[in-house]
Amino acid sequence: MRRYIVSILLTIIMLFMVCLSSIPQNVRRTIFDAYVGIVDAYNSRGNVTLLIDRLNTAIEYVRMAESNNSTIYFEKAYNIAVEVKNDALKAKMEGEIAYRNYIYSMIIYSAIGVIGIVVTYFLGRRLYWNMWLKIRGKNRVVVRKIRADRKSMMIDEEVKAVILAIIVVASVFAISQIYISGRVVEPFSELGILGSRMKIGDYPRELILGEKAKLYIYVGNHMGKPMYYFVKIKIGNKTTPIDPAPIEPLKVYEKILEDNSTWIFPFQISFNKTGLNYRLIVELWIYNYTTNQIEYHGRWCQLWINVTYPIKP
Repeated sequence: MRRYIVSILLTIIMLFMVCLSSIPQNVRRTIFDAYVGIVDAYNSRGNVTLLIDRLNTAIEYVRMAESNNSTIYFEKAYNIAVEVKNDALKAKMEGEIAYRNYIYSMIIYSAIGVIGIVVTYFLGRRLYWNMWLKIRGKNRVVVRKIRADRKSMMIDEEVKAVILAIIVVASVFAISQIYISGRVVEPFSELGILGSRMKIGDYPRELILGEKAKLYIYVGNHMGKPMYYFVKIKIGNKTTPIDPAPIEPLKVYEKILEDNSTWIFPFQISFNKTGLNYRLIVELWIYNYTTNQIEYHGRWCQLWINVTYPIKP
């Protein structure tokens, strides 16, 4: 009987441990699903700014949970991700409705403009002759014996053709603007290392053993959609392959960045071993929602650092 009870308790403990180990994966999966919902809402012209901020809060909770080994933060992150996922569906529907109304209004305004031009042209002749009579009605009229070849501009066929061409060009331009609105011709991302003053340059070339150097990472999103970025910081040497480096990252930072926005954050680096030509490698990775994988984004940068012993007095 005692052996039976012990086996039941061990089974319960094992099941509990399995559930605990699956919590981070479930939270990550939910965050990724919420991000996909944000991208869908953005492509449908929905407002996703607040959704991105809330999901970044969930990502921060995951970081805190992993560093503190706390399930409370995992639970908070999961709840936020579920809410964002549901709200993204609402934002998508609202964006589709707003964009549809925008298309309808553009068509109506274009039609009104074309009708206004046509009406103005045909009614303008009457207004033109009325004004002509008021201004020149008292002038002496001379009857020509030979019919003049010149016609009035108001009834000239060439003028009609020009007006028609203007209408066609304006319509094509309006339709093309609607079609290409929100499209990015050449999408790209930016990655850079900034010095301690948040500027390019002023990089540490030599560090004393154990000394901490403060640097900044710059990321820019010009991909035409919200991007889920991962910045991996690695330490290698002159023989380490790069693009990407096949070594485990020292630190990983992650954030969802809205289109046409930037992300600058600080980090500190120190070395516990002396050496020459340490290679500080910074790589940019993304979550690819089409393959459901975190993939290398093809952007990297590096710094060369020498680490020496402190000089004895």
